Amino acid sequence: MLAIQKQQKYKRHRPETTLLYQLVERYYPEFTASLAEQGKHLPKYVEREFDEFLRCGRLEHGFLRVVCGDCKHEKLVAFSCKRRGFLVAVCRTKLWRKTNG
Repeated sequence: MLAIQKQQKYKRHRPETTLLYQLVERYYPEFTASLAEQGKHLPKYVEREFDEFLRCGRLEHGFLRVVCGDCKHEKLVAFSCKRRGFLVAVCRTKLWRKTNG
């Protein structure tokens, strides 16, 4: 029996539209500034995790232009962070749900 493939349309994830992204983008800089005023800092791996989270999936931080060989239609695909930390687990969970849901 032949497997019938469903034609799936690619829809770019827009992390900047999620509540978590908006909260981190809005309050993380203030939080780190407040810590710095107190002479405290987050560990570098935590800072790196937040920075990567804010760059993940955003076109302005890098993308591929994918062109259909037949119709020449183009799509922009933003780079993903592919990290294993807490914040980007949100990205992986969404991807898993889309592909296995």
